[in-house]
Amino acid sequence: MKTLTWQKPGQQNVAQELIKIIINYVAELRIISFFASFIFVVGALLLPLYMKPTTKRISSFFLLLFCYPLLVIGGLFL
Repeated sequence: MKTLTWQKPGQQNVAQELIKIIINYVAELRIISFFASFIFVVGALLLPLYMKPTTKRISSFFLLLFCYPLLVIGGLFL
């Protein structure tokens, strides 16, 4: 018995291709956001090296306490 669908065979192929394109696009966005968050964390860790010692301690503490958990919760850093 033939399965009843609301799409013609050609339309189903087009829909499958569109789904593949969307999945690849979302995966690419996740990779880009991962690298962007990685660059942010590395930059935030290197920046205190150029600051005064008191400022360096405060900024490192701020980074570890607030920024990294926000990136993890936001899903930007896997």
